Amino acid sequence: MTTNGNTDSESLRSGQRARNQTEFRRYLVSGRLSLVTLAEALTVAEMHSFRKAASMLGVMPSAVSTRISGLEDSLGYRLFDRQHGVRPTLQGHVFLDFAERALSLIAQAVATGGSAYRTNALHIALQSATTSGTQARLLEQFSLSSPDVFLIPEEVSPADLAGNLRRRRLDIALTPWVPDERGVILSRPLWHEDMLVALSDQDALAARATLTREDLAGRTFLVRAEGIGPSLMERLLPWLTEGLRAPMVEELHAGRDTLLLSVARNRALALVMPGARDLRAPGVIFRPLRGGPTMITFHAAWSRYNNSPTLRAFLKTVKTVFGPDRGFVPNTES
Repeated sequence: MTTNGNTDSESLRSGQRARNQTEFRRYLVSGRLSLVTLAEALTVAEMHSFRKAASMLGVMPSAVSTRISGLEDSLGYRLFDRQHGVRPTLQGHVFLDFAERALSLIAQAVATGGSAYRTNALHIALQSATTSGTQARLLEQFSLSSPDVFLIPEEVSPADLAGNLRRRRLDIALTPWVPDERGVILSRPLWHEDMLVALSDQDALAARATLTREDLAGRTFLVRAEGIGPSLMERLLPWLTEGLRAPMVEELHAGRDTLLLSVARNRALALVMPGARDLRAPGVIFRPLRGGPTMITFHAAWSRYNNSPTLRAFLKTVKTVFGPDRGFVPNTES
């Protein structure tokens, strides 16, 4: 009798699921919910603007607003708060999270068997060298756990991170500078490092084991326009200029290796992260700074509406390496 009872209960549940699916399909056929509107709603959430979302998708802003208003009326609640900009409501966040997952699954189905759309790639922004240290170990662990994922590292300026994450040009960023995009960009702190000063081995300061801000007064610093150098300089500049002669700052459009070669040739200085030591530029040495806001915390940052399998796999590796409630890991650079 127990067996028959279980069988009857399962049959009832199966019948209910079938009826629910039929009702939902009828709901879709009614036109009150469409993939077009879901895509528009997700884009509005990412761009915080109906106009910008419409421009990105190549449609009229009025059409986007009308369709989303119709969807809200059909759902019975507001997806967006329009009083202070355009921000998802609490219910909107829940709905859009599920919508993003649904669209991601549809994208995978469309791409099945195709060669034009690569679904096993992870676009990741890196803002420091990756040959050693915590970042290198994280990437190595991810490659071991997800050998089928093609890792595409990119260097993006801090000012461009938020836009690239929102538009899915980037899946994730390992960055000291978390974009101020509450509700769209999610982040968690991972590890910290202390910035260093790169200088010529012929510099008068080379004989010192550590440097002070008095040592740097009035000196020339080189920064890379495309890297995190300008942000590092911006963070340290108030401390360097407090009661002292301000340093001179010159911007270069160059790679990390060219920056270090320019430091050696021009007897200039540069603020770098510890990974720069692995570049082994001839004539360049590195010294720590004593005092001042030199500690930099690296975060993982990603869009809450990016539900790609490769991003989920990377976040799983982050959890494996740093733990579910991890704050920081000790800096193991020597």
